[in-house]
Amino acid sequence: MIFGSEWQRQACLGEHTTSCIGADLPPSRQRGLPKPFRRIDPSQLPPVLDLEWNSASPTCPKRVPREQALEEISVMLSMMEQHTGKRPVIYTDITFHRDVLQGELKGYDFWLRSVAAEPEAGFQNRAWTFWQYTATGHVPGLQGEVDRNALHGSEREWKKWVRER
Repeated sequence: MIFGSEWQRQACLGEHTTSCIGADLPPSRQRGLPKPFRRIDPSQLPPVLDLEWNSASPTCPKRVPREQALEEISVMLSMMEQHTGKRPVIYTDITFHRDVLQGELKGYDFWLRSVAAEPEAGFQNRAWTFWQYTATGHVPGLQGEVDRNALHGSEREWKKWVRER
């Protein structure tokens, strides 16, 4: 993800940008969404909802039941779409997908984190749009390790996906 002045620079260069929100379950409905989600530029990619278990989180130290998680996720996805005008992409890892998302939310694009194997090996029958295949990649001009991702499709399919969102 790109933040701050780098985000603005990328947008000025004509590169695609998006917003990402990580969420603790259950979220506070009174608090609403963070300010970047109030409205996004139509040229931006859809926002991303990051769904992973995080036992180190001070606001959500335990896993909630699947039914409760799905209810809260539906609320958050609806709020994100309402506030941004775009249907969110769902980013998740193998564990959260297995515990909560397996067989659910089929109308959404999924961005799957699977660094040990290709997505088909760990995500049963899940159609995917993006695949994070490493968290230790390197990109010329950037210092340190970065996530590397792949599109499930061709360059032509990428351009079509961008146009349709």
